[in-house]
Amino acid sequence: MGCIRSNCSSPAGLIAGGASAPYAVTKHAVVALSEGLYLTLQQRNSLVRVSVLCPGLVRTNIASAERHRPAELRNEPVALTPERQAGLAAFKAAIEASMPPLQVADVVFDAIKKEQFYILPHPE
Repeated sequence: MGCIRSNCSSPAGLIAGGASAPYAVTKHAVVALSEGLYLTLQQRNSLVRVSVLCPGLVRTNIASAERHRPAELRNEPVALTPERQAGLAAFKAAIEASMPPLQVADVVFDAIKKEQFYILPHPE
């Protein structure tokens, strides 16, 4: 087995619509870059392999990512309307109910061993 590199995208990199345009564009770019690299490496019979991970929701602290931003770069707080509060609560609940990171890691390592290009840990 040669060297293996796995890039991380999202299901938003595989479909059109649904996500914000800037987010979807970056995720499509990761998929396109990975596909191009995969084909180039295959054509050259390289021992280097590449895959692209497109996980759905993973149980992380992404809803509180703002805590990492330096104080001088933080945005002004946005008023929490009832709608915004409900949306944030729904997002946090979805994250809490999602796949744990170790389960995603198991799927990734298994796919890499099999030299699988697309890694889709969420069957749906």
